[in-house]
This record gives sequence, structure tokens and C-alpha cells, in this order.
Amino acid sequence: MTTIAWDGKTLAADTLITSNGMRVGHARKIGKRGRVLFAASGCLEFAQPFLAWCGNGFPGPPPPMKQDDNEAAGLVIFEDRIITFSHTGADTIRAPFYAQGSGSPMALGALHAGASAEDAIKAAMALDTASGGEIMTLTLE
Repeated sequence: MTTIAWDGKTLAADTLITSNGMRVGHARKIGKRGRVLFAASGCLEFAQPFLAWCGNGFPGPPPPMKQDDNEAAGLVIFEDRIITFSHTGADTIRAPFYAQGSGSPMALGALHAGASAEDAIKAAMALDTASGGEIMTLTLE
């Protein structure tokens, strides 16, 4: 899957792509359009269209996030709120930090202890077998 972390200033993500428990490559999982950050985790088949939808300015309804047992989760960060997307719809969250993906428990623990988003991804990569590769970061500024 992946790990995405937001510390209130910086959005960070790993780049590892896995399939059937195997490491198969790397991909960008975060993006920025103006003063909006966005990210996706989960099945690449659904994550990539979500990232493209965000990058193109959110035209129309969001793309599907699930089919059969394959699904993705999306995240859009505005200055004052976080909107999460899944196959069940969208939810708005107001929180000082946030994480999603398979490594999110480790990343949330690190963020709660005061770690930066990048360090939270490092913590997740050390423990989550579905997170790895390089760490990419973006800020709202």
C-alpha cells in the first residue's frame, strides 16, 4: 500500500509500489495544485486517476476508488481542512496532523510524538513492509 503523513505544514509519502506482497516499482503518490496538496494510497489502478483528477483541478465527481477487492484512498489538504476520499464517499477532518495507508499507525504515533511528516514516513518505512523507496515531500507554501 503506502504511507502518507501530514504534520500541519508538510505532506510526505513513500514511493514503493507493491503487488501481491512483492516490491514491483516506485511511483509519485503526492501532488500540489496552487495552495492545495493531495495524495493517494492503495491500489495504483485507482490512486493514479485520483491524483490526475486532483492535478486537473477536480473536474466533475471524483473517480471510482474501489472495484472488487481493490481500492484506494485519497487525501486533499487545504489550509484549514483535510478531505479524505474512499469508496464510501468523502469526509472532512480538522486535525493538527494526519496519516493514511498501511503504515499509518506507525506514522500517526511518530506524529503524535512530535515527528515531522518526513520522519513519520521514515518510522513507517522501518516497520511496514508495504512502505519504502524514496520519501517525497510538499508544502502548502
